[in-house]
Amino acid sequence: MAINPFLLDQYLTPGGKNDGSSLANFERRKFYKEFPYFGDLPNPMDSWYDKLYYGRVDRTQNGIVISDQAMADRLVQIKSTKNVFVLDFVADAFADFHQHMRAASTSGYINNAGTRFNILEPVRGWKNYQTEFSDSRQHLRSAVQSYFRREKRADRAVTGFKAFLNEFINFLELRPLIDPVTLSGFVVSNSSHPMMSGLSIELTSDDHGDDTPKVTKYMLDPNFDYYVRAARKYGFYVHRNAPWKLTADVFSDKMLSYLDVYGANESNFFSHYYDRSYTKDIQHMKEDLVSIYNSYVTAFPLIRTEKPPFGPGNARVCQNTTIENKLRESITMSAVDSIVGDGYWLDFYFRLRLREKNLDFNNINTEITNALQINKVQGLEIATKYVNDQVKPYLY
Repeated sequence: MAINPFLLDQYLTPGGKNDGSSLANFERRKFYKEFPYFGDLPNPMDSWYDKLYYGRVDRTQNGIVISDQAMADRLVQIKSTKNVFVLDFVADAFADFHQHMRAASTSGYINNAGTRFNILEPVRGWKNYQTEFSDSRQHLRSAVQSYFRREKRADRAVTGFKAFLNEFINFLELRPLIDPVTLSGFVVSNSSHPMMSGLSIELTSDDHGDDTPKVTKYMLDPNFDYYVRAARKYGFYVHRNAPWKLTADVFSDKMLSYLDVYGANESNFFSHYYDRSYTKDIQHMKEDLVSIYNSYVTAFPLIRTEKPPFGPGNARVCQNTTIENKLRESITMSAVDSIVGDGYWLDFYFRLRLREKNLDFNNINTEITNALQINKVQGLEIATKYVNDQVKPYLY
């Protein structure tokens, strides 16, 4: 690719960095985004501007997570000095790609001097979404406890689990949401990690936010062109914003041939490896709220109430103001279902999804009524899908 000599310095040192000043960074990022670094090579993946949630949503924009069965049976460790796992078909494709690059190196077909691409050594693969989601719940738990200890009225109101749920909604309405609350909200947010899909492999741990080394260390490598073309041959995208990162182009002809070995194809791929996150939302929400409530009960078991000396009609009922302490009681998951039914959870969930994304539906009560009717006739999962379908067009 011929480069205009007036752009050569900027081409070699685009200079965009996450910690750069806003105005200068905007221009540098814009240059890196628009400059044809890949020239006539196969199109790279642009996970910053184009395919932000690739591997985290399905074709109809539902949030997805690797299913429990896939975690148990379909994650495979890649041969590496690091503990790197990816989905089975991705591991097979990478093994063939790696062998191809080694053969090209051994035969002298590629230049072995000053290259990073003769030996491909993965350092990062699948990242378990459950760990990060759990971490974000800990932040929420801490924030809730701080709120209740600060707001004495709210603390006194928490006399049981259902009262806690009412105060939890008040808590959400009175503060900006820093972390997503539902699993679906988490998946399509910056809180979730792009590597949670099991579709990607990183060959180094370099900084995604520093543009210059992407050019000097990778794109100027004598074998970069060969690497990009060979990766595409085996069904991988190379990332424009991290040239050391490979992601399976799942529905490319080559990757479909690897999928076929495991009984998966274009029509069943998502159900074979993933669950739609909305199918897990309400159960996760119940477990989270029970855990947060029980943690609060453990930390602050007493309800302190003051009884004034005067009752109705200003009649004196006791000599002085008295203090009464009652014990809060923890709750089990089995007890929750006898206290709060599906209809309540569905209403709660709908309002939570709206609050989570700061959405305001003028007809929210009508939409909730529709969801409750669907729940009665078709069950909770179909009703949850209805809620998700109302919210997801506003997620992107």
